[in-house]
Amino acid sequence: MLNGEPGATISQFIDDAKHIDLLSEKGVSARLGLLLYGPPGTGKSLLAGHVAASLGRPFYIARLDSLISSRLGETAKNIRGVFEYVPAKKAVLFLDEMDAIAKVRDDRHELGELKRVVNTVLQGLDSLTDDVVTIAATNHPHLLDPAIWRRFPYKAEISLPDRDVRESLWLHFLYEGQEARRDEATLLAQVSDGLNGADIENIGLAARRRAILSGAEPALAKILLAVSGSRSGSARLIGNDDLDAQAKRTLSSFLSDKGGINQAEIARIIGVSRQMVNKYLKEVQDG
Repeated sequence: MLNGEPGATISQFIDDAKHIDLLSEKGVSARLGLLLYGPPGTGKSLLAGHVAASLGRPFYIARLDSLISSRLGETAKNIRGVFEYVPAKKAVLFLDEMDAIAKVRDDRHELGELKRVVNTVLQGLDSLTDDVVTIAATNHPHLLDPAIWRRFPYKAEISLPDRDVRESLWLHFLYEGQEARRDEATLLAQVSDGLNGADIENIGLAARRRAILSGAEPALAKILLAVSGSRSGSARLIGNDDLDAQAKRTLSSFLSDKGGINQAEIARIIGVSRQMVNKYLKEVQDG
């Protein structure tokens, strides 16, 4: 689902990992380390799982924030245990919340502990054999030690999804890949600029839950209204109530302004006449 440079980096990483035996045989072995960074909710964990599935390898997740301990030396011991466990599994090791090791910087008296923790991570990464795939993710790349950056030759910045990616996400999470619903997914992609992948997933799955429990699929207008009230990291879910006049007014304005949709199409979506849409838009304009 990724386009541009990040997509190319991920594709190259997967291709190299699939052929690591050949590369090693030719003396071109490479450390298979990928660092994913970007804002929360952009799908870094989902992407790591996709890489593991593409490689057909077991997927082990280590959330570094859960390994942090207040007891002196315990954090380094916990981290060491992760690296000692994985090599024999020929797996994909996913180090989530990589920036958690910088949390001890909040206490000036804990700089010694920070150094021990960082060194433990570096030693653990260096101890892995070439056939172990390591993926790390962070929401705060500026907190990472430069030495950790150097351990990951493949780096991909995962930003908010562009329009094409949003369309793929809506089609997957809301419409379960049904190509017949491509037009609806395209419209949703058009008006959901600024939302992250997790927001789209939450809205899409909420709509499917409503469909299962009520026995009727939520109208597209209700889904669009949820999008109109959502912000990145704060998705609004589908309501049970029918759209009242205020909701239709809000949705008319949203589709006209953000989607650039004509009044006839808006009328079709929200189930009113074109004249009523025109009335709603004038009311919004007049305040």
